[in-house]
Amino acid sequence: MAVLLTGCKEEEVLVTPKPATGTLFDQRDSVTYTTVYINGRWWMSENMNYGKTIDSKSGGDNEDGLPSDNGIPEKYCYGDNLQNCDIYGGLYTWDEMMNYTTTESGEGICPAGWKVPSKADWESLTSAFPSSLELLGNGTSGFNGQLGGNKYDILYGNLGVLGAYWSSSGNQSSYAYYLLLNNSSKRPIIQQELKVRAFSVRCVKDSIPK
Repeated sequence: MAVLLTGCKEEEVLVTPKPATGTLFDQRDSVTYTTVYINGRWWMSENMNYGKTIDSKSGGDNEDGLPSDNGIPEKYCYGDNLQNCDIYGGLYTWDEMMNYTTTESGEGICPAGWKVPSKADWESLTSAFPSSLELLGNGTSGFNGQLGGNKYDILYGNLGVLGAYWSSSGNQSSYAYYLLLNNSSKRPIIQQELKVRAFSVRCVKDSIPK
């Protein structure tokens, strides 16, 4: 709370404190990500961009555009354009993101000490900031959600329209939960999609800001 003097009258003005911020250095490829502390957790405030880029039509071990369990994290760049990975991060199938494990809140492709968000982690984030506008870039949360689009089969879509972020929580063998942010919905949405789709990834860590 701040007190402002306007003439002879004092006025109380509610000032929203800025969230704590930090950085995450990924030693695997020497990339630094910005981070933000929200509701008891540190979040990456940039999209993950780690791994080998594969083409959606001819990439991968079998040259069929599909990632495989080969020990090498694989990602897509929207439209098969490398510059989009630099801006929006990579797009990952659920199995690639999870490093071919099914453990909820597992490390997956996240840097050491960080984890793939669970459905409960996304629920914690959206309970703190229930408006999509607060979670998008320039929003008050500092989460800086990016509308990096998605990949369905060989088709890319929705760049600049929506951001889809995987969780580590799958309720069926073929489906997992994800967070949906877009410009047309007032509230962020947590729903399910096929694990073969390719979405953005953020990593999270339970911690207290220093």
